[in-house]
Amino acid sequence: MIGKPLKQTDRRIFLKLAGVASLFGFCKTNLAVAKQTVAKQTGSRFQEGPNTVTDMETGLMWEKKLKSGSDDWRQDLHSVHVACTWAEATGGWIDAVNEERFEGFSDWRLPSVHELITIIDYAQTKPPAIDPVFGPVVSAFYWTATPLGFRPGLAWNIFFLDGVVFVDDKGNKNRVRAVRSIV
Repeated sequence: MIGKPLKQTDRRIFLKLAGVASLFGFCKTNLAVAKQTVAKQTGSRFQEGPNTVTDMETGLMWEKKLKSGSDDWRQDLHSVHVACTWAEATGGWIDAVNEERFEGFSDWRLPSVHELITIIDYAQTKPPAIDPVFGPVVSAFYWTATPLGFRPGLAWNIFFLDGVVFVDDKGNKNRVRAVRSIV
């Protein structure tokens, strides 16, 4: 029932990428093309900086995570281990990234589910399902800024172990990665 808290057994709703394609407005053909494009990750697609990766195909600049031990975003904003609730990710964490003017910019945001899918490499044969150019990666759930429209307490996230798209309770803690548009 809409509006009721999720039971422990319902906390993670498993949805395969192809199974949620219609929710994203994809048709099967566009989904297949998107998967092929992501699988063709070449050295020329990504431009690597010391703390960012720019995707030349999408026009997005991504935060590169740092290998450090803290999981508290108040102590280390860019740690690969930082985990936040959705409210923290879309509020305090991203506000702090912008306040510090990470890499000289103050227009960082949490990516949409469409954007986060673009860095998943479905051709990877072993975890994580993301190009190593993005720095250290934890095979975990990563928040998107996209809420689930008909369930306001849920938002989309992606499991970086294998690139599967999920829905999770906004009160749970998941990993975060900032993005900004360069165009």
